Amino acid sequence: MRVESGYKGLRHEALKLIGNPAPFIVLSGMTGSGKTRLIHQLRHFVDLEALADHRGSAFGAHIGRSQPQQATFENKLAQALYQAADNFVLEDESRNIGRCHVPDLFYALMASAPMVMIETPAGVRALEIFKEYIQAPFAAGMPLPELETGFAKNVERIRNKLGGLECDNIKTMLSQSFQFDALDEAYADAYLDWIERLLTHYYDKLYIYSLSLKSRKTLFKGCWQDCLDFLTDSQERTHQKIGL
Repeated sequence: MRVESGYKGLRHEALKLIGNPAPFIVLSGMTGSGKTRLIHQLRHFVDLEALADHRGSAFGAHIGRSQPQQATFENKLAQALYQAADNFVLEDESRNIGRCHVPDLFYALMASAPMVMIETPAGVRALEIFKEYIQAPFAAGMPLPELETGFAKNVERIRNKLGGLECDNIKTMLSQSFQFDALDEAYADAYLDWIERLLTHYYDKLYIYSLSLKSRKTLFKGCWQDCLDFLTDSQERTHQKIGL
């Protein structure tokens, strides 16, 4: 796609496209449901977290990496939307993905788009978080003390929302868990205890409240695999109709 008038013309076209994308479906589910992993199994998706280089939570920053500037994020989003086919899927996100702000026009469309919801027990979600946020970085060479310091800072950052006593409890559990090797499955429960507590006492409450503010039609609810099957079938039917 070529745009006249240089960067000013590019920005104009990008913002116009962001406000008028192809029809899409929002994949929702509480933190740790495996939404990112699911959309990457689909043929047509837009990964907002990848565009923002952030996992979209208080703990979502990638250590040692910086996020793009806002205009760069918007340009990357426009490019992804330009390439997206009808009925593409994206994750449910808050207005801010780290320091990147989802453009207001696009966020309004997300708030009213049809939804598919993954339903996953808290214990399973805690294990998903443990593997992604602790096991994987540690296996890749991230020192446990550095991981522990990062998590402790993030917990402290939400002290006012957690409450002082709950914040202290989680930080104590967190500190104790990091006395064990993160790759030793025999001690995984020590990590899972504080992760599940953080999910149920903080993230799940935020999710329920955020969901109550949006007027969405729910197309399907189910486990991870059933949601994947539903979305795969939905995209195949859509693109058979339009010859893609």
